[in-house]
Parts: sequence; structure tokens; C-alpha cells
Amino acid sequence: MDTKTCTKCGETKPLEMFSKDPRRADRGGLRPHCKACVAAASAAYRAANRGKVKAYRAARYAANPDKEKACRAARRAANLDKEKACRAARYAANPDKEKARKAAYRAANLDKEKAREAAWRAANPDKVKAKSVRDANEVSRNYAANLLRLPVADLTDELHEAYKEYLLTKRAAKALTQAMKGLNHVD
Repeated sequence: MDTKTCTKCGETKPLEMFSKDPRRADRGGLRPHCKACVAAASAAYRAANRGKVKAYRAARYAANPDKEKACRAARRAANLDKEKACRAARYAANPDKEKARKAAYRAANLDKEKAREAAWRAANPDKVKAKSVRDANEVSRNYAANLLRLPVADLTDELHEAYKEYLLTKRAAKALTQAMKGLNHVD
């Protein structure tokens, strides 16, 4: 017997569609309702009792913060792709709201954010250097238009590229001059 009938929806499904229940060892060790019905009932309960569920979760977290943090971290690690997709969908649906939320968090936790960024920079010096080189080589259209005192719309691609080349040459000349000063320096 590798199928079972759900007592809630009445459908016959494979045994994998039923959760284990050690209290029902005498009846196959499986719950009487399929996973889909249990999920639907749980979602309906949470929707109907939002305040009660929120209070329960807060009390559980307050009683065992370390255990709850570990469980959340393990769940995130196990579902990283799903987590990223949800975050991307939330950002795509509300970009302004998400930017405001991030800015508010950063303002409220500035020291924590600076420490996190410093730790990341220390752990990833090659990425930091690559970004610095990339930033130095990139001249945005707005920056070029501003220096040339032109509206961004009037800045042609050719003029933008020519100005980028000019700035890169200027930076290279400055770096070369500084290097030569270092060679001629006598103590």
C-alpha cells in the first residue's frame, strides 16, 4: 500500500504527500490530512489569528533568542535561492519603499553597518581593489556632462567616450608624475 486517502480533501495520494506523525504509529505513522490540506489550514488559521500568532512568535523568540536565530539562519541557508527570489520580487514591486527601508535601517544602525563593511573590505581586498579600478575607469554620463557644462541629453556617445579617454590619460599622467617623484626622492 503506497497510497493513502486524505480525510480532509478525499483525494488518494502517494504516501510522500502525508507528514509523519509518531503518535499514529498504529495507523501507519502518518497524519490523516495531506500536506496540501495541512498547509491550507495553517495559512487560514494564521490569516484569521494574525495578532495571536504574532504574540506567540514574539514570546517564543523572547524565551529562546539564540535557538530562534539559529533556526532562522538554518532555514535561510537551506532556502537561499527562494530567499533571494522573494527579496528580488519584493524590491521589484516596491523599489522606493525598499530603498527607504534600507536607508532607515542604515541610519539607525550606522556603526554596525560601518563595522560590517570594514570587515567585508578586510576579508575581500581583491574585490575592493577591482571595484576601485572599475570606478576609476568609469566616468558616468552625468559626471562628464556636468564637467563639460552640458545637459545630459546633449552629451553624445562620441563626446562621452572622448572625455573618458581624456580623464583616463590625465589620471595616468598624474600617476606617472607621482611615481617619478618617488624615484627621484633622495633621503
